[in-house]
Amino acid sequence: MNSVHWLGTQLQDLGADASAAAVLLQKLSDGASDAVWRGDSADAFRARILELPVHLDQLGSSYQVAGDGFVTYAAVVADIAVRAEGFRAAGASADRDKSRAVSAQGAWVDPVVAVNAAVVANAAAGGVLVAPVPVVAGVNPHDEAVRVAAARLQAATDSLHELGGERRSADDRVQGSLEAAHQVGMQNRSAWSHFWEDLSSVLAVITIVLLVVAVVVLFVVAGPAAWAAAGAASGFVASAAAGAAAAGAAMAGVGTAMTVVGAAALGVHSVQAVRGEASWADVGVEALWQLGPGVALKGLKYFGDAARGLKAGAAAEDAAAGIKNVKNAVPTPAGPMKPPTAPKPSSTSGPKPTNAPKPPAGPNPPSSPNPPAAPKPNVDSPAAPNPKTPRIKQTYEAVRNRVTLRVQTERDIYANARRNSDGDFICASSNDIIPAQVNAKGERIRFDPKTGKPDPNGITFPQKGKFDFGHRPDHEWRKYQDEAAAGGYDRARVIEDQNNPEIYQLETPSSNRSHAGETP
Repeated sequence: MNSVHWLGTQLQDLGADASAAAVLLQKLSDGASDAVWRGDSADAFRARILELPVHLDQLGSSYQVAGDGFVTYAAVVADIAVRAEGFRAAGASADRDKSRAVSAQGAWVDPVVAVNAAVVANAAAGGVLVAPVPVVAGVNPHDEAVRVAAARLQAATDSLHELGGERRSADDRVQGSLEAAHQVGMQNRSAWSHFWEDLSSVLAVITIVLLVVAVVVLFVVAGPAAWAAAGAASGFVASAAAGAAAAGAAMAGVGTAMTVVGAAALGVHSVQAVRGEASWADVGVEALWQLGPGVALKGLKYFGDAARGLKAGAAAEDAAAGIKNVKNAVPTPAGPMKPPTAPKPSSTSGPKPTNAPKPPAGPNPPSSPNPPAAPKPNVDSPAAPNPKTPRIKQTYEAVRNRVTLRVQTERDIYANARRNSDGDFICASSNDIIPAQVNAKGERIRFDPKTGKPDPNGITFPQKGKFDFGHRPDHEWRKYQDEAAAGGYDRARVIEDQNNPEIYQLETPSSNRSHAGETP
């Protein structure tokens, strides 16, 4: 059971690491200045990365549930093994005593039978016939020893059978822990794996190493002090560049979906790098490795531009003052980039004449072999809107992006939601049923609303993908956007306001997205 206990502690450690990563990313959500997020590519990344705290917290909870289950299982099974050994020894002793008692029992001769046999023998020899002694059933003195030994043996056997039942119950409990962990989120293709798949569409504008490592790790995990430390950023760029190039050939066999173990490991290695316990190359390669070959190749393609952006950021004179002073936290690579669904000229492409024919797709149209360098576009400027989604009006910066709800906010919404007698949820706008999470046996799982861990005395949680957090009437997001703009709210105020669980209700996705229940 040592190996089982070890596995449990490893799962517990991974759970703690994932939860720690969730806290760090939540700090990015709550505390990073809006100056960090510049441009449409940054907004696209921000919308994705700020989904992660919730899912990493679920990941941490799921590993903790599984780890606790294995640790408890190891202790129970070890105790069963000790008791079983005692019962086996007692049974063996009883079996030996029974064998000796049975042997003695068989060798014993009843004295009454022996006297009668002597009388008969004497008469046969011509002697005087003496009346036989009345036959009285004798009591074998070894009978009780046989009975006692047999009872001891049966008791030991019964105890071993009971221990077998305890072992099966322990097996069921640890299996239940794993099922509960699976429901919470411990699965290689969980509900949030789409994050890593969707991220590939952003890579045409900004590199994966910059996204995963530079922004999340360097600015969030390391913080301003590490950023300002001598050589911190430049050392990262050099080592990560070398590591990423060396890792390219190793990408062939890696899948595109990031595993939960990889997510936790990336956070662990990031923290180790900050502490000097691991190299930034390890972190950079870890990010590329976990995201698979299709994504990694795009990341490698744009790594050079990202490295230049990082060096520019590292040279900022006031970097130690905090993230808000680093303008190149999410730099736009030099020259226009080519989004995957809407190709644009590359940085070597010249300005397109107004009446020129449309060039074929590709970074360098044949009709313009040596064009002048294109000016760097300002994606935030109304004069240069995103060609795919033109901006009709300028959105107030603090409410440009929706707020990612904190884990506790979500749990509070669950606690306040309407349920039927079975524990399933009732859509606030359509009265349709939103199913609660169940285990493999179809039984509804209950959770502690504060910790999110399975608790038989807790509450049900809705199944992932079966619901939306809809705003209650008069609290619609569009109305709040106008309110925030009129009041001059900053992003911190927006985050706090939108994390009020009282303004949300659970709805089916179709009901929420139809906007049928919204007030004018």
